[in-house]
Amino acid sequence: MYSVASSGGELVDAPYISLLCDCFMRVVRGEIENLIINVPPRHLKSFIFSVCGPAWLLGISPSTKIMAVSHDQRLAEDLHAKFRKLVESDRYRAIFPGFGISAAANTKDNLETLEGGGRRAVSVESSPTGLGADMILLDDPLNPEDACNPDMCRRHMEQLTRSILSRKNRPGAPVILIQQRLSLSDTTKAFEGVQGWTKIALPLVATEDEEFALTTGQVFRRFQGELLSPNRVRPQDVERLRQELGPNFEAQHQQNPVAARGTLISDGDLPVINSHPGGLDYTVSIDTAPNGVAGTSRTAMLVIGRDRRNNYVVHATAKKLEFPEILELAKRLSEHYGAHRVLVEDEGLGHSVIELLRSQGLAVLPCKPRGQSKVQRFQAVIGRFKASEVIVLDRQPWTADFREELLQFPYGGADDQVDALTQYLSWVEQTTPSGHPPVVVGVSSGLTAHVRRMSPFTREAGLERQVPRGFRGGRGR
Repeated sequence: MYSVASSGGELVDAPYISLLCDCFMRVVRGEIENLIINVPPRHLKSFIFSVCGPAWLLGISPSTKIMAVSHDQRLAEDLHAKFRKLVESDRYRAIFPGFGISAAANTKDNLETLEGGGRRAVSVESSPTGLGADMILLDDPLNPEDACNPDMCRRHMEQLTRSILSRKNRPGAPVILIQQRLSLSDTTKAFEGVQGWTKIALPLVATEDEEFALTTGQVFRRFQGELLSPNRVRPQDVERLRQELGPNFEAQHQQNPVAARGTLISDGDLPVINSHPGGLDYTVSIDTAPNGVAGTSRTAMLVIGRDRRNNYVVHATAKKLEFPEILELAKRLSEHYGAHRVLVEDEGLGHSVIELLRSQGLAVLPCKPRGQSKVQRFQAVIGRFKASEVIVLDRQPWTADFREELLQFPYGGADDQVDALTQYLSWVEQTTPSGHPPVVVGVSSGLTAHVRRMSPFTREAGLERQVPRGFRGGRGR
């Protein structure tokens, strides 16, 4: 059937093809709820899952409604044209003689069967309102030009969730994501690890021995260093691709995106220290889940201590937290460090966090982003980094991840901690002319601040003290 859909092209067979076909059939049987397929370019993933798979499914179940989605309508229609060529062929009709196509609905982006099923081709941006799907295929749903921009990736996922994934005819309708890896912010990153999703990632060159059991009783095995399809890509081709693509080779061909270092700050702009001075003025800065729903995205919570010049990051948490967990952690960190204020972004979930933390007696200061992009807000405080005024406590469980997120920004896969730190530094910029913030111990309904001496460092059960007293300099490891 490959020669039919590809206008006479010859199929380059390889054992992994049986694995991919088996995965598609397991989704149809309900054995896999949602599936992620990460395979290198030009290795038949679109043919199997967007062309051949739907044709087979409609042949055995012609009432099934399939929605095939790509980042670009032209790409979606190109794959649909190959699907139409396949199901209209004599060879297909010989296999499924009862298959019938509605003469009124056989266009460049839609084919309906006589039983009311079919395949519809749409783009992520097309907002297919009024359409429903029993299966959704996401074939390259993210524009590669947007893959390294976390803001664009976040907007992509919001659009995908709002316009496409809401089109399911039933809550358990399966979704298959077909994508070569693009970045640490791509669609795969958003879904992998989420309950109900199964991921099959096949690098061009095996990085370890791997084994997959098929439902047919066969086993697909590959050893470290073995090519996925030796008759398609030869060893000399691999070396050429490595040289041509550079870091992109790891993402697109090895399914292992490597974060590019950002261009805003360097390693020397973010020194580390083993301990810090006593008598610091502590602030908790919180960046809540961006979609306003706790538990679905990461919440970042930092504790920063300040003296007359420097800002010491002494604690960092960045993970998915339910709403009660956000409140509990904020209160615990405030008491533990003797923090005098809690900064919370006054957007989405932040509204509720501000209200409830205030009801618990914490001095909460709402922060507004003022309409600027994340990069613009970061650039506004970049002088603090260039002057080495932002110092990170070293040898903590979170230190390496925190520093990497900042150094990769804006090209990394996460920026929650960047937002929390930028929020704090923006607040410092807006305080007294000397740059030294007042100590806020109570906030009335009119946000009137009162100044007093900092309370002693406290210890709370279950929270180990991470900051030893005393100061030993150091600008790196």
